[in-house]
Amino acid sequence: MDNIIDVDTGKLVVSAEPVILRALALGSCVAFILYNSVNHVGGLAHIMLPGSAPISEKLKSKYSKNAFNKIVQSMKSNCSNEKELKAFIIGGANVLEEDNRIGELVVEDIKKNIIEMGLSLVAEETGGRKRRSAVIDIERGIISFTKGDSKSRILWSNKKNVN
Repeated sequence: MDNIIDVDTGKLVVSAEPVILRALALGSCVAFILYNSVNHVGGLAHIMLPGSAPISEKLKSKYSKNAFNKIVQSMKSNCSNEKELKAFIIGGANVLEEDNRIGELVVEDIKKNIIEMGLSLVAEETGGRKRRSAVIDIERGIISFTKGDSKSRILWSNKKNVN
């Protein structure tokens, strides 16, 4: 059986182990995924808010800038070369159908950070009005998602590892 780790809101996990990381029920929240297909190191941050956390905030990684910096640093400490990192973004929907741009702002903030860091945004599945889930299978090199009640779809795969 696969080792599945659920990454809750405001949390992030980086692993070099053959595990599956997943973020469920992404409404306006965004899953930011980094993957190194050479070393099979992957990370997923479940981000809730744009910008940087106020000093008093205890769960800083629910903010995009803090989570971004933390996941990049964790990937580096797990023997990941920045130039080999592939970035993915899933989520950021407006599920409440109100004039709410939180998800859109988180996605914009992550993209800005990706550009500033010189990383490569390989694929994204963002916006709209339907909730999503995001999954990274570190061993096989597969990034997948669901949208609404749909079946899981592959966003990206390291083709040589797909069975």
